[in-house]
Amino acid sequence: MTDWTNPTRKPRAYEPVTVQTEKGEEFHGLCWSKARGEFIEPISNSSAESVIGKITGWRYPDPEPDQTPAP
Repeated sequence: MTDWTNPTRKPRAYEPVTVQTEKGEEFHGLCWSKARGEFIEPISNSSAESVIGKITGWRYPDPEPDQTPAP
């Protein structure tokens, strides 16, 4: 499992990530919106932090075990 990345570093825009809140909860599938400058829920385009609380870290999802990385 990958360590959490500090939220001051931003992930690639519109690529799903897993985030951790200050309560220690994990939420999967959120995306960083460069245009809005915040994490969003991609289907509703809603701000994530207003619903789940302060985000304290993020990481890209672990690859599926049966997938091989592209060269």
